[in-house]
Amino acid sequence: MRYRYVMFDLDGTLIDPLDDLTGAANAARHVVGLGPLTRETVRGFVGDGLAAFMQRCVPAELIDRATPVFKAHYAEHLTDRTRLYPGVQETLRRLVAAGGRLAVVSNKPTLFTQRIVEELGLHALLTAVFGGDSLPQRKPAPEPYLKALEALGGSKAQALVVGDGPQDIRSARAGGLTVCGVLYGMGQPDEIRALQPDYLIERIEQLETVATG
Repeated sequence: MRYRYVMFDLDGTLIDPLDDLTGAANAARHVVGLGPLTRETVRGFVGDGLAAFMQRCVPAELIDRATPVFKAHYAEHLTDRTRLYPGVQETLRRLVAAGGRLAVVSNKPTLFTQRIVEELGLHALLTAVFGGDSLPQRKPAPEPYLKALEALGGSKAQALVVGDGPQDIRSARAGGLTVCGVLYGMGQPDEIRALQPDYLIERIEQLETVATG
């Protein structure tokens, strides 16, 4: 394999979580007297962790009231409508069968990240799972992907980061890692292209060619 150690972002790369995130955000907004947000609005809030997400969802003075409501609602409905993107499980299975070692590196809280990969049937395919509170730093700092690579027992020369957000590309670049941007996720394709990742894919199945060479 060209890239044996493959590290994936979660939201917008392996899964579409927008319906469940929007439901939890609107439950929190309702409790503090605010109207609902659209799915497309919430789409732009995702990727930088829970604290940043809540700062975008409600005014600063309401965050302390809204955050516990969001967390409770999201925990109860974590995978009600969240789905893997088409081809994800099959592609990950083929990478593992070819000798790949895989990890998920998300800015989402670790508890939610671990539950999602378990409930959607990915856990057995992963060697490591890192959430946004697994380390003091989160993406776009380089540490999350570098620690994940350490957990995989790999080298930078054989490592590949896969993500749909600018924070993934910047994190990989800061860590000296090769990065593949995805254009089917929740990120803005023009923004991803402008950051010039080493590879670009429009479907997850294309990753197999990138990784195996």
